[in-house]
Amino acid sequence: MNKAGRRLAAVGVFSAMLATSALAEETEFVSLGCDANPRYTLYVVTVTDAKLKLTPSWQKEASDPPLSARKALKAANEFRSVFFKDANGWKWQFQSLSLRHHRREKWYWVAYYEADPINGGIGGGVPYCFVVVLMDGAIVQPVRKNSDDYPQSPEVAGPGSNSHAEGKFFMSIPGEGLGTSPVWNPAAENPPLSARRAINLATAMKNTLVKDSTDHKWEFVALDLVPNDSLGRWCWEATFWSYKRPDQRTDDWADLRLFVLMDGKVDRPAVTRDPHRR
Repeated sequence: MNKAGRRLAAVGVFSAMLATSALAEETEFVSLGCDANPRYTLYVVTVTDAKLKLTPSWQKEASDPPLSARKALKAANEFRSVFFKDANGWKWQFQSLSLRHHRREKWYWVAYYEADPINGGIGGGVPYCFVVVLMDGAIVQPVRKNSDDYPQSPEVAGPGSNSHAEGKFFMSIPGEGLGTSPVWNPAAENPPLSARRAINLATAMKNTLVKDSTDHKWEFVALDLVPNDSLGRWCWEATFWSYKRPDQRTDDWADLRLFVLMDGKVDRPAVTRDPHRR
């Protein structure tokens, strides 16, 4: 996949999130740095109720969060450039900016980056990092750990445009309309399509594709703001997870990811039989 395509596909590393629910009391984001360390170095950011308690709430009647996308992206880029430096033949590249819901109308931003090898060629996985920005503009500081602190190494993010649930496989890619959709200049405070509107449109599409049942419930997890460098466009990508009631992940992987363009169009994913189900 080319760089632009990889950036569009990157929607956050759910395999690196150690929370069991979208509305857990705390969520960990595990970053893999590009330190010259044979065991590699992990950086863990923990988002807790206590850290979010005093931050501004995103009220339901507000179209955009209290901290604008522009300010969140600026804060994240500035922190990343100081804390996660280009080093050891790697150069960090921005991938996406994600809105995450905690509890009681508390939200926060998560910027995601991957490191590209300066001299080309990738042997195995690539370093990746998260920067968490609260709605008051504060950065949640990462804590450095060694790989021995975790029983298994975190998985590296891969293309995130495919998902499956209820025996169906969903292929989601931005359609032809992306190239003619309204442009977001990151110098503007927020994208032309508000975050709240994007969530509502994606939720309406989700409701036509998957349904809650007596055993599980679908929940919104994240709304990612993702660039396509080749087209000079941005789009939203909404992610939903299916949980067992009450509030636990299903044994089978069940998620749904939907692209929302800046003109409000939601690209309906191609639906086929899940190849993992017999």
